Amino acid sequence: MNHLAIVRVISAIALGFAGLFAVSFLVALASGEADQQMVFAGTGATIGGFGGTVLLLTDKPKKRAHARDGLAVAILFWLIGGVISSVPFFDYLGAPDFLGAFYESVSNLTTTGHSLVDPVLNPMSTSIFVWRALLHLIGAIAAVTIAATVFSGLNLGGPGVHRNRFFSEPEGSFFDPVPRVVRVSAILILSSTILLSALLLAIGLAPRDALAGAVSAITTGL
Repeated sequence: MNHLAIVRVISAIALGFAGLFAVSFLVALASGEADQQMVFAGTGATIGGFGGTVLLLTDKPKKRAHARDGLAVAILFWLIGGVISSVPFFDYLGAPDFLGAFYESVSNLTTTGHSLVDPVLNPMSTSIFVWRALLHLIGAIAAVTIAATVFSGLNLGGPGVHRNRFFSEPEGSFFDPVPRVVRVSAILILSSTILLSALLLAIGLAPRDALAGAVSAITTGL
């Protein structure tokens, strides 16, 4: 197991989550949601600072990473990502319920969309709504990436069930071609979401409803 490579990849993922917090902070700022501004800004700065520090203080591993290291990153993504992204839901739930907040975040990251809170009884702020949408999109990108890289890499020596042209086992580190897969997945998913949102806006839906419909169609349930 290449522990250094795993730590560096998780740190890079933490920087990605920091970017999501920054986007949601800007939405909270534009919407005048003071409480959410503090949550998104504080959590994003903490996560981003931690991830950036780890990347700066560690060298690129010389040992080659393999598909099993990718599997470890995939598992840690759902666990650590679920913990990181649960923070904004504490205020939305209205109680210090870690399990409830973790359930909300993992539900979004896995694109199931189920929520413990009735949005009619507890209206969702704009920034929390956008945060849920972002988690759905990132979860969809992660699912495609994991399927196209980790599952493919683990089966390259087998019967070829998971072989694909999207990913081939590199001569160097297993993680070297992964950013390309992430970019392609992100472009496809985000461009589809933007296009569908524009179409829904064109037929008269409100911006929030258009985004909800587009994200739900692409990721199976916001």
